Amino acid sequence: MEREKGKDRNRAKIRDAAEAIIRAEGIDKLNMRRLAQDAGVSIATPYNLFGSKADVLVSILVEKQMDFHSPPAEQEGKPALELLFEAHDAIRQFFASDEEFFRAVQREIMVAEDTAPSHAGLQQATFVIRGYIDQAKRRGELRSDTDVDELSHHLATIMVAVQGMWASSFFSNEESMAHIKRSWKGVLEAYKPASKVG
Repeated sequence: MEREKGKDRNRAKIRDAAEAIIRAEGIDKLNMRRLAQDAGVSIATPYNLFGSKADVLVSILVEKQMDFHSPPAEQEGKPALELLFEAHDAIRQFFASDEEFFRAVQREIMVAEDTAPSHAGLQQATFVIRGYIDQAKRRGELRSDTDVDELSHHLATIMVAVQGMWASSFFSNEESMAHIKRSWKGVLEAYKPASKVG
């Protein structure tokens, strides 16, 4: 128990050190040796606790987005698809709160040699979206033959792809989120029961 608490403390110190380096000197100055030094841990600790620099960056994003990383609670009377778009708006506001920092972090994750963190990001997005899609299907907002896993993965792929373009500075945060919203609405329209299309 105490050992796990110690690991959690070291993870937090490493995340904090990474964020401080990025903000003070830029993401190019971030490396595992420097992280260990600034966090006051051994050189092996960041590797043992995270695996790679990209994993540290993913952990920073996850930690800062904790509110968006759990399935939605059912809200009586509110359509699940409406809740999905509310969550989307909350993510837009989250990225807008510190766009330069989050864009740099996202870009660095995308260009990492290790693709596992990017795949983990897609899986996490799919998991979150799946909660809304599952509710929408159960409530009759989507056709009964909707493949929840397939649709959730499709929507997450759209989101991650457009966020990748945002990270590469093709779009502003507002533009990228508008693209995601329009694309999602188009896709979801095809899954609505005939009585709810339009």
